[in-house]
Amino acid sequence: MTNKVELNKNGRPMGWHGQSWMYSKNMVETALEEKGFLE
Repeated sequence: MTNKVELNKNGRPMGWHGQSWMYSKNMVETALEEKGFLE
C-alpha cells in the first residue's frame, strides 16, 4: 500500500484510502485565506 496520490482525468485525487477530498480541500483553502494567500 502506498501513500502516493494520483489524479484521475477530472483532476480529482484517487487512492486517498477513505479520506474526504472536499474536506481536505476546504481545510487547505481556509488555512491559505487565514494567512492572506487567497483574496
